Amino acid sequence: MRRLWKRLQWLRHRKQFDTDLAEELEFHRQLKQEELQAAGLPEAESRYAAQHRMGNLALAAEDARGIWLWHSLETLWQDFTYGLRGLARHRGFTFTAVLTLALGIGVNTSLFTGFNAMVFRSWDVRDPGRVAGVFTVHSTPSGETRYRGMSYPEFTTLRDQTKQMAGLVALSNGGPQMRTDPGAASRLSVNYVSGDYFQVLGIDAAWGRTFTREEDQLADPRAIAVLSHAAWISQFGSDRSIIGRTVSLNYKPFLILGVLPENFKGTDMVGPDLWAPMAAIKILQPQSRELTDADQCCMAVFGRLAPNVDRAQARDELTAIQRHAAERFNHPANEIFLTRASIIVTPERQKKIMPGLLLLFLAVSLVLLIACANVANLLLARGAARGHEIGVRLSLGASRLRIIRQLLTESLSLGLLGGAAGIGISFVLPGFVLNRLADEPLALDLQPDYRVLLYTLLISILASVACGLVPAFHTTRTDLHASMKGASAKAGRASRLRSSLLGAQVAFSLVLLACTGLMVRGLQRAAEIDPGFDTRGIVLMALDLRLLDYDAPRAQDYLRRLVDRVAALPGVTSVSTTVIAPLGNARMRTSVTVNGQEALAKSGLNNVTFNEVSLGFLETLRIPITQGRTFQPPDQGRKVAIVNQAMAQRFWPGLNPVGRTFTSDVDYEVVGVSRNAQETQLGRPAEPYYYALSHGSASSQLIIRVNDPQHPPLPELTALPTQLDPAVRPRLQLMEDSLQSQLHSARMATSISGSLGSLALLLACVGIYGVTAFAVQQRFREIGIRMALGAQRRDVVLMLLRQNLRVVAAGSVLGLAASVAAASALRDLLYGVSPLDPAAHIAMTAVLLSAALLATFLPARRAATIQPVVVLRQE
Repeated sequence: MRRLWKRLQWLRHRKQFDTDLAEELEFHRQLKQEELQAAGLPEAESRYAAQHRMGNLALAAEDARGIWLWHSLETLWQDFTYGLRGLARHRGFTFTAVLTLALGIGVNTSLFTGFNAMVFRSWDVRDPGRVAGVFTVHSTPSGETRYRGMSYPEFTTLRDQTKQMAGLVALSNGGPQMRTDPGAASRLSVNYVSGDYFQVLGIDAAWGRTFTREEDQLADPRAIAVLSHAAWISQFGSDRSIIGRTVSLNYKPFLILGVLPENFKGTDMVGPDLWAPMAAIKILQPQSRELTDADQCCMAVFGRLAPNVDRAQARDELTAIQRHAAERFNHPANEIFLTRASIIVTPERQKKIMPGLLLLFLAVSLVLLIACANVANLLLARGAARGHEIGVRLSLGASRLRIIRQLLTESLSLGLLGGAAGIGISFVLPGFVLNRLADEPLALDLQPDYRVLLYTLLISILASVACGLVPAFHTTRTDLHASMKGASAKAGRASRLRSSLLGAQVAFSLVLLACTGLMVRGLQRAAEIDPGFDTRGIVLMALDLRLLDYDAPRAQDYLRRLVDRVAALPGVTSVSTTVIAPLGNARMRTSVTVNGQEALAKSGLNNVTFNEVSLGFLETLRIPITQGRTFQPPDQGRKVAIVNQAMAQRFWPGLNPVGRTFTSDVDYEVVGVSRNAQETQLGRPAEPYYYALSHGSASSQLIIRVNDPQHPPLPELTALPTQLDPAVRPRLQLMEDSLQSQLHSARMATSISGSLGSLALLLACVGIYGVTAFAVQQRFREIGIRMALGAQRRDVVLMLLRQNLRVVAAGSVLGLAASVAAASALRDLLYGVSPLDPAAHIAMTAVLLSAALLATFLPARRAATIQPVVVLRQE
């Protein structure tokens, strides 16, 4: 501490210390001179001899200053200022290098900004470090670990018995609810939360108030709600008088108690428009058993740790309570798992999102490597131009390590400038991309925070080292004799190094381009996939009868009358009902048992997907029957099913399943086998599936086939449900549109990959252009002499083209090998296209070679305009 204090004092009184140091050195010189005079030397000779014995006083002063100051920091600052002055003198070089690094660092920082918002940034609640997500841990028969929420009865048991948690709250995503105010034809997404949700999380209303636990009683459900700030603006025009008024949801009036602050968007990736007490489920969804059935899953549960309680203590207590509750509910005893309070709070969601994020990080890292290789080539060219300067400095006694450090500070300056520009890009790019790729606005805070700044600083330093270290070592390996003459003794070695960096750029670019080409091929393949049914002329009609208190008999009567009216419309050829619409990204799964197939149950292969449909469903979709028959009117009231070919092969391999039975919740008789169809997701292998005959339910939708797919009678179809019940507001969608929505993820991935591939190609072309232009400058004399000896312009152009294209070809070979390995991670987005698909690889290689040819040709053509007489005069 004393030494640190002395150094700080030196900074404050540097001039005084310098004066004292000069006086001390002069005192030592005078002592030496007096000693020599006493030995008999004359005064003039003694003065000269004393100075000679003292040596370089300036160097001695520098060594002495090192005692009082971190000398390396002072010289580092000198290197920075010197480097910045040099960069300011060469604005073209600086602009190119900084822009290149800014693009590479900017896309990396932008991706980390989104990653930070989803993974690291906590909810905007009071003391988020004390808030945790609570999940139960389940093991599947195959040994896979899954993390799930819990039923409402399980939640209330934990909430009432825990001592280690200051509070536990539950959340159920109620989905969109119809806003039925006069003149309002919109929907509001609702989250049902336990009454003390806002108190436990520490959220106060911006206007009005939130509800309390006393207002969330199952015996006395209340129709009250609070609005999100975004919904208050978009749905109610920022009208503060909305507080105390009612909003009609599914024709039921809800009193608005308050509006939440703008910074709180919820505890999920997509924030709701409205929060209602959990008991309000009984008002909006009176048929739901979610609040009473312990087998219903899965509510999200969060909690705040009690003071002086850590997560391990809370987890152990909750696990013990859950195991006692499991005995009462006849459930397996499971462990409790606690997570951080972030947007990707569920481990299941992390499993789904993290692989995609990892691939994106690898892709943007390739872009940054290409940018670093580009800047490294620029620094090599600049180092070659500074060969004489470096030689002079070395000849005057500067160490090679000292010059390397000075060159690295220049590249660090470039990296920090690029990082600063990258931060600016990260303020704009993440929101721009998400707004165009996401189906709905995401509740993500994309403003860069300290983690983003630290990440940017880290990759800026790493990029500086990556692009500056090799050029610095190469530039200082100089022949002093040749450098002082202005010649270069290492042109061949520099050329090979630049070629290696150029080949690396080409290889990295081709990896991104090849992945883009494969995904484009995958989209083309998806458009050609036969889903197993005819999508042309199919209209899907969703009714949401569950939101209107329809019980099963009332829903069946309504559907019967609606089907009759729709079938009578001109242009409608057939109509049927289904619970799950084809390609609707929803499924119902169950486990089935078949006599003699107990091994399937033990291995977990007895889980199948099913659907409840009406008569004529298969005919409406034109799904052919391969064995047996389709549903017929006499089957009404019987438990019959039609299985697909995949289910027949799994449970009755080599046998005719028609007439056989299987057991799900009841025994079903198989009356037919249908062709495999892509019922749940396009491009996936066929999975076991069966259709059960149903009279319809409040969850049913209509499948309508029309004669003219180009002009379906949508206005008439929209009006019919409302004529039967004014409260019903149908939503219509063409099956072709549903088919296209299946490809949204693939299109999004293709757009991102295409953008990164285009950026990589641009950077690679800039690198090729720069290397060729520098080669022309270095070989100016050689090219002039060649032309003076008879070489034609075409010969000069071909010589430069051959030189660069050899490097591009070598990089392309390496890139093709790497792209095959990288593409294997994209199988889910390729829709059956092989990672070895020759069309994609050949096409992208051709694009890269064409761009490389153009980038080489432009400076090569200028080289061909060199006048031999000018070169000879210079000689």
